[in-house]
Amino acid sequence: MLILANATVVTGDGATVISGGTVVTSDGRITEVRDRPPAGGRDSVVDLGGRLLVPGAINAHAHGGVVCPMFASGAPPLAPERVLANLDYHLRGGTTTVLNLDGFNLPEEIEGSVRAHPINLRAATIHFPLSVRAAEQADGTGLGPEHKAMAVEHMLRTGAVAIGEVGGGHTLAGGGQDYMYIPMAIERETGVRLTPHQAAEIKYAVLGRHVRVDAYDRARLEAALAAAGLADRITPPRAREIIHGCVLPSFDVALEGLREAGRLAARHRVATVVHTSAPSESAIDDAADVAGRYLVSGHTNHSTFTVEEALACARRLRAKGAWIEVCTLDAFGVRRLVTRPDNMYALLRADLVDLVATDYAGGHWDNPYVGLAHAVAAGVLALPKAVALASRNVTRAFPGVAPDRGEIAPGNVADLVVCRGRLDQVDLVFVNGRLVCKDGVVRRPPGREEGTPCASS
Repeated sequence: MLILANATVVTGDGATVISGGTVVTSDGRITEVRDRPPAGGRDSVVDLGGRLLVPGAINAHAHGGVVCPMFASGAPPLAPERVLANLDYHLRGGTTTVLNLDGFNLPEEIEGSVRAHPINLRAATIHFPLSVRAAEQADGTGLGPEHKAMAVEHMLRTGAVAIGEVGGGHTLAGGGQDYMYIPMAIERETGVRLTPHQAAEIKYAVLGRHVRVDAYDRARLEAALAAAGLADRITPPRAREIIHGCVLPSFDVALEGLREAGRLAARHRVATVVHTSAPSESAIDDAADVAGRYLVSGHTNHSTFTVEEALACARRLRAKGAWIEVCTLDAFGVRRLVTRPDNMYALLRADLVDLVATDYAGGHWDNPYVGLAHAVAAGVLALPKAVALASRNVTRAFPGVAPDRGEIAPGNVADLVVCRGRLDQVDLVFVNGRLVCKDGVVRRPPGREEGTPCASS
């Protein structure tokens, strides 16, 4: 039995805060939540001194949690050590459940991470032909015959709890192109490595925000090349050719994949995460018409949207029954991809957000409770509602991701996080009632401190 006493308990229901609260757990479950100290003296009582006690965050839009093909582009897997480091980073930020949206993962690859790490890890699937075709057009070098032969139906029968991420910045002209494929292509041509912002500006000069060949702006491209130090290294026609070669081959196939995702969501009645952005907006509308409440509009705060466009998109998709997700990306930390959380804050202020996740942001994402702590400090929303957006709300959009989790309530799994005053000041993390992280140090399963999450381990 574990008793956490003298806590400011934010239960995750969106409204309840208990000052001086006590949470009692036994055998990994919450057995009691009360607004007074525990009766009698017990050695298992931990006095939290008024610190915050919140549910573990549930991140339903993460990448890099499994040694498997990455992203919708089927890029090569991360090294096992990097995967474990990613999971550690989630846990240190108060995230106790992660949904891995590298949807080409296989059951044995998923099991490797489950065995190697204490976090509650679940997985999704994008094993359908249009996804494979889009991946092969964009990259596909991480896909083996076994990944291409797998089917959504089999994955759902063997443990996948969602479909996703369907589409992605790597196949739909988003951030994945900006930090990965465009810089790689330009570097091969010129020897110069672009920043994500430089790559995005060159991309927009060639194709605009909505990916249209007739949006080409030579004057803007010349200025972007000059600003990136490329004016003497590459001509505008050659730069345009490279951008077309990176972005266009997978684009139309990936758009059709989004529409197919709507049909799959409706057929299987399972939560389906789609890549929402200005270029993919029309296809997402079509998918939502079919999928309704099974569709999750991923990162509706995407940087290709203006604030007004993001609000309009969220309102329109909500009217169709879809869930509206926003992602923190890296807007509060390194800010390589997103320098300001304007779209996220605007959607939160308008009460158009159902859940908050992270995405990958080139490996520099800010954890959900980090972004939400900043939003609370900025007066964008109140603390109880902020906690709900990363906990109980997620379980409603994704019933299979974290059953009996997401709220501090009797009978639920004891996934709990203790913070010093703010959500981004995490001290203690419990999964299944067991302390798995203290002061930033993650306690992996015995023998896994230097372990590797792979099928053969």
